[in-house]
Amino acid sequence: ISNNMNRILEPQLVDWPEAVNVLANSFSQKEADSFLEHIEKYFSNDVFPKSLDFCCGTGDYAILLAQTKNTCIDAIDGSALVLEVAKEKINQAGLNDSIHVKELYAPFLIDEKYDFIYSLSSLHHFHNPVDFWQTIKNHTKLGTKILVIDSLRPHSTEVARKIVNTYESGESVWHQTEAYNSLLASFEIEEVVQQLATAELRLHVEKITTAMDGFNFIVVWGEI
Repeated sequence: ISNNMNRILEPQLVDWPEAVNVLANSFSQKEADSFLEHIEKYFSNDVFPKSLDFCCGTGDYAILLAQTKNTCIDAIDGSALVLEVAKEKINQAGLNDSIHVKELYAPFLIDEKYDFIYSLSSLHHFHNPVDFWQTIKNHTKLGTKILVIDSLRPHSTEVARKIVNTYESGESVWHQTEAYNSLLASFEIEEVVQQLATAELRLHVEKITTAMDGFNFIVVWGEI
């Protein structure tokens, strides 16, 4: 059953100062714990010598992964502004040897295949999701593990507004606006299933309900 609300696109790149500032200060320990829990749940015994953080933003999750797993990470994003913040955070964490930042605008193809590819809260930024999945597919090999987590689109703008008003009420107006726009730009489960079929990627798709913060998420995971 389809939702009533169509997607309302937001900019593909976070490249204006106010939005970058929101992103730079939006690290959530709860979301970080969830990210690590998903890795443990799906890929508990796996090692990732080489990882790709696709649409890495300000680098928080690359830092988290580098501190948790023995992995070398390419952290790639299309926005020079967010990567400036990422470089600073990575430097402060003392992880310049483990995390290599690259500015590339998707879709792209570089001469690298990865053991683990992940992308968090970024699929909804893509006006054409084919670009997102094709870029991931371009950099897989037999055995590559994939984890994509993004918000699920609510049934209406009213529901989206209620989620933001209830669970983001303590945040700045800019933060609330970004959260609201992200919800409207997100996908439904059925849409993501269709995207994967089009890309010929055989991956699992799950809906995760987080009663604590009101947001529902789509989790895509699997092995090539």
